[in-house]
Amino acid sequence: MKVLKAKFNSYRRPEYRMATLVVEDGLSAHVVKRALDERALPHLQGLAEKCQRTQETYPRIKVLRPTIDGGEAITGLETSPSLQAVLAGFLKRGDDEGFRKEVKRYVETVSAPVKTVDDWWASPGFQEVFGAVEESDMTALPCLNPANIDLDFSNIHVAEGSDPYYRLFDCEWTFDFAVPLGYVLWRSLSRFEKSFRIPMLHGWRASNLYGLAGIEESDVRLYESFERGFQRFVFGETLYYGIPDAIVQEKPWRNFDDLVSWGQVTQGHYEAATARAAAIEQAYEHSFSWRVTKPLRALTGGVRRLLGR
Repeated sequence: MKVLKAKFNSYRRPEYRMATLVVEDGLSAHVVKRALDERALPHLQGLAEKCQRTQETYPRIKVLRPTIDGGEAITGLETSPSLQAVLAGFLKRGDDEGFRKEVKRYVETVSAPVKTVDDWWASPGFQEVFGAVEESDMTALPCLNPANIDLDFSNIHVAEGSDPYYRLFDCEWTFDFAVPLGYVLWRSLSRFEKSFRIPMLHGWRASNLYGLAGIEESDVRLYESFERGFQRFVFGETLYYGIPDAIVQEKPWRNFDDLVSWGQVTQGHYEAATARAAAIEQAYEHSFSWRVTKPLRALTGGVRRLLGR
């Protein structure tokens, strides 16, 4: 078995730490997800069920469902181009009309099962994952339920001339409660714009992209708050309280994945990822303690000096 590419999510909370590998075995290639922590096994083993729910929600999309084998989830590698690559191709060729039509097709497909929900913010599940919502934002909105919030352009492949037209890989972040449709669409568009900067190079500002999905600039503040809550849910408070530079010096601050490309992944990579995850947990405890106690010690010292003690 040859490992073509690997990604280690060792910076997530223990329940969600997984490795994703693209492997080649003879004439076929597969995507293999493995738990990096035994606490992540329930999350990994729930992937097939999440794919099933997503398939039932989107009959116009072919969902690539994994086979669960102990601590692994194995999915056939999709060879058709990703929607991300298709959209980038339109922009590079200067085909704005083709770009608009493809985004509109995506929006219509994702929006198909939408229903208006009056109290989406009241769900305990929503509050756990995305956080509390301000009273001014408690309005009825079109929602998806179940909601796969990771309908990212890189996770969707385009099978030109086939039915279904879209192939979806990865239903990891599918939830059994209502999530506003606008957030799911904004998340995909904003990640496309921010991660690759291709739209910016061809005259597309973020507001232009959002407009294709009917998203107003005034909506973005709410969706950004959802995303901050979701990142806390996945990564824990380490994302916000900070990690000592010695642990993350080899990577940009917001890049929490370790990538290994075009080489054989050894057991050492798994051991390193596991050790790093443990180090991050310890670093967070130290960092949080330091951030809380240092100001208190400084305040106490100042009071003592004022009292002449």
